[in-house]
Amino acid sequence: MKIHFLNYAFLGGASLAMLIFALVSEYVYGYQPCTLCIQQRYPHVFIVVLCLIIFIWKKKISTIYALNILLIGISVILAFYHVGVENNIFVGPESCSPYDLSNNFDKSPEVLLNEILSKPMISCNAVSWSFLNLSMASWNLILSMILLFCWTFSLRQLIKPYSSHSTSQ
Repeated sequence: MKIHFLNYAFLGGASLAMLIFALVSEYVYGYQPCTLCIQQRYPHVFIVVLCLIIFIWKKKISTIYALNILLIGISVILAFYHVGVENNIFVGPESCSPYDLSNNFDKSPEVLLNEILSKPMISCNAVSWSFLNLSMASWNLILSMILLFCWTFSLRQLIKPYSSHSTSQ
């Protein structure tokens, strides 16, 4: 039973560490995230919340493992897409342009220009930070793939006693 809580602590902690790194990069070091960067954070937030629920509830639930596998799978897909956009393999979404002008019909051109010029230009295909020649999106992809494997392996270990018990009867 304790091993499953350690799995939640370690794997949920890995997602929490990734979130903390992203937030420190943004708020301490000033690296502004693009739209895809922000979207890649959501699966990790939900994973951390689900892991906290398990610690509060004090029960191992295979459904939470399955949800976390789904969420980390979504993180892998988003990170893969973002890496593809950074490398000009995929076209980024329109929301990756730095300005959303859809809600600005009532503003004068001068006000719009001042707002555009006052905001930093963040594009999804521009790499603002890299380590070992890999962007933050690339690192997110690598770490999310590792976490996907770990969550899947953990679920398999959780289910294994039940499946071997039922086949031996």
